[in-house]
Amino acid sequence: MNANKKIKVYIVEDDPVQLQVLNDRFSINNPEYVVNSFPKGELLLKDLQKISHPKNSYVILDYFLQSNDNPEALNGNEVIELLHEQFPSINIILFSAYEGDEGKPFSLLKSEGKILDFIKKSEHAYSYLVNAIRLDHIKTEVHKKQRRLRFLGYLILLVLGAGVVFMAFLMKCKSYHL
Repeated sequence: MNANKKIKVYIVEDDPVQLQVLNDRFSINNPEYVVNSFPKGELLLKDLQKISHPKNSYVILDYFLQSNDNPEALNGNEVIELLHEQFPSINIILFSAYEGDEGKPFSLLKSEGKILDFIKKSEHAYSYLVNAIRLDHIKTEVHKKQRRLRFLGYLILLVLGAGVVFMAFLMKCKSYHL
């Protein structure tokens, strides 16, 4: 797969074991992915600043990133807000062992359009993550092809319309000369 066509996966996870497992699974099992991993959201944001438009990009984001070792770290909601401000085209998959925060279910973030999906950490989570990314990527590619076909259809109609006008012009000129 062309390097520009590869799907970029950014993993933000403060648990080093979970981060390594996800990084290894995505890197080893999926040659169509370019994987970057970060232990905190601030490092992700700093890395994304170097990229003008992160297309074909997905962020797998742990929600609870604050710990005793890093109590000042941005939490998942803060990272989501900053990603939406700075990189509105990036796709975010929230990845957490919990269903919500402060009584607000994470599924609401999906219905509000702030995240692509919410996947709860489990033994099947990796498969769900891969499926969510592949499904969204396929939908995106289908929409791109539909736009190209629509443009091609409009172009054909324009050419046909110009041909009809030109033929009418030629017929009028021909009748004028008779």
